[in-house]
Amino acid sequence: MRRISILLLLAGFCWVLPPLPSVAQTVSGVVVDLKPATLRWYIDKGIHIRPDQAKAVLFEAVHGGNTQVVESVLESLNLMYRRIRVGANLLQILNAHDTRGLTPLGYAAIHGNTGMATALIKYGADPNGTDNYGNTPVMQAALHDDPEMVQLLVNHGALVNYQSATKLEQFKTLKGSALMAAVQGNSLETAKMLIRLGADLDERDDSNMTALMHAAAGGNSTMAGLLTESGANLESRDHLGRTALIFAIIRLQPKTVRLLLEAGADVSAQDIQRQGPLEYATATGDTQSQVLVRRAIARSQW
Repeated sequence: MRRISILLLLAGFCWVLPPLPSVAQTVSGVVVDLKPATLRWYIDKGIHIRPDQAKAVLFEAVHGGNTQVVESVLESLNLMYRRIRVGANLLQILNAHDTRGLTPLGYAAIHGNTGMATALIKYGADPNGTDNYGNTPVMQAALHDDPEMVQLLVNHGALVNYQSATKLEQFKTLKGSALMAAVQGNSLETAKMLIRLGADLDERDDSNMTALMHAAAGGNSTMAGLLTESGANLESRDHLGRTALIFAIIRLQPKTVRLLLEAGADVSAQDIQRQGPLEYATATGDTQSQVLVRRAIARSQW
């Protein structure tokens, strides 16, 4: 699209005026073609843009990853919405979703851009705003093992124990938390931070599973150890009555089985079908877990 620049020559000096919108660029005074770099010029000229255009230009800036460009766009949009004072507002744009279902702050959290996240929060982005799957920015940061981002978000009001529908890959669509996201992402440092910040160790998802059960089922013995040492309930049961120990046995994780038994997991606990650790170990054919369970049973009978 053609843009017209007017060159003025006065007293040996020259100025280049900003490009003017062509006829094709405006419809009834509303900008049709818009870029982050030209937004402020239009706003300064009193040209108001539609909410869908404001959303598009903000997401273009966010996806570009340049914090300074995002700050410039936010400043310009804030100026425009302060002027018009009716209809859509900046908060609606800040908490909108892109084609992937992410909010601008959620996108910044996924990519670890703390500068951009700070700018978005400054202008009113909701630190607990969810994406289309129900994940908050803290959950996204936890999944990607970004304790710095988690701390930033919590400092600005993000809830550590916010719980909503979230897509955990191994277990389809469940109701999860930031700590569960950290477990899924094997994000050990972030899990440690979340625990220090007060994350509920025994919070449950839609299948009544806890973070420890997810760690045991995922074969993450280090994460299971952290949760156990931090005080997670070893005997919590899912909707079928299975404990973390049973999950570790089902998933053929003898290292985690040993860890849980040494921590005091109940070797006699049974699910709703009256199947316990020994029955599961026998059914899976995992000889290591069978030996560990039999020894634990023997010790419990002394």
